Amino acid sequence: MKINRFMYIIVLAVCLITALSGCFPSADDNNKIDVGTLDTANIYTQSHITKNLDYISVDADIAYPQSSSFDVYNVKMAVFDFDRLKSIFIKNTQNITITEENDTDYAGYTAHIAHSDDENLGVYRDFFEYTTAEYDKLSFFLSSQDYPVGFDGMSDCFQKEKLNSLDKDNSLEIVIDTINELNLPVDKTPEIYSLDYKSLNNRSKSLYTDEEYEQMNIKYNFTEKDEAYLFVFHSKTNTLNHYDRYVSIFQDGIPTYGGEVYAVVNSNGLIMFGAYGMYDIQETVSENQNMIGIDTVLDIINNRYKNIMADVIVESLSPYYFPIKESSTAEIAKLTPVWVVKTSERIEEQGEKGNMVINDEEYYIIDAITGKVIL
Repeated sequence: MKINRFMYIIVLAVCLITALSGCFPSADDNNKIDVGTLDTANIYTQSHITKNLDYISVDADIAYPQSSSFDVYNVKMAVFDFDRLKSIFIKNTQNITITEENDTDYAGYTAHIAHSDDENLGVYRDFFEYTTAEYDKLSFFLSSQDYPVGFDGMSDCFQKEKLNSLDKDNSLEIVIDTINELNLPVDKTPEIYSLDYKSLNNRSKSLYTDEEYEQMNIKYNFTEKDEAYLFVFHSKTNTLNHYDRYVSIFQDGIPTYGGEVYAVVNSNGLIMFGAYGMYDIQETVSENQNMIGIDTVLDIINNRYKNIMADVIVESLSPYYFPIKESSTAEIAKLTPVWVVKTSERIEEQGEKGNMVINDEEYYIIDAITGKVIL
């Protein structure tokens, strides 16, 4: 099973119509479960496993909760209100163009886009984004090709704890206030990255030459006034994060992914805010479902490679919640615990000009209740 990066698939997020996403309470709010009453006793622990199976090797970091059982829920995609989002985020309404896009992945759904020289807001079926021109100058270096999934590796590049030019607590407060205003179902403890200008410049130098940046018309030299904080929030249920939006399951070419909010704040305030994969819990489907164990998960992965000539190493295995849909356009999903397995592969293929070695990373999402590999 090969799972593609969401940012790679939705080219619109890299294009000019980068927009801001959010969610709002639906008309069925009275029937929803109070997330604050859900079990919070499960604490992550970690270990490392090294061993060889029949067809794969295991040299993996393992993360797992102390509890071995979780509830399964029916959840509903959050509804995005374009007019309200526009009133919250768009500062200069005098110089804004509003367009509608009917040719979307979701039949019968219309996307709404607000665009000016300085601001962009795009509201789509399952996400929205707000960006400014200042963020556009940074965006290439926050989600470029050398980060395989989401923000993995960001801490290697941006190592400063805080910026001298910008107060971290005040910046975080701006984002938290926005999350609260939109009633977004995410955990309020984010990953925080200090985007200092020296690290931004080091990052830009590691990717392309000055001539290449000039050809691409991308800003690549940064100063202290460009510094900002990046905040990443994850949806969380029973202390399990909803899985990363950058690794998606595709049905009919349409991705399903976990809930995430990320925002960027600089000296001028909020310059980017996006919400993706927001779901509201509607009801409990089943309680205290036992998760399959680590050995069972590794056996499942091992059996998938029994007819494949490849050197495979399992590198990590972690539990999450993930929304599983019956169809690609369904608004209702089943929120169930899953195991996510990351592997590295070295496959040798024969070609007309000789053997070719392919090195790749794969991500497997396995239903932690049934053991089914989710496609």
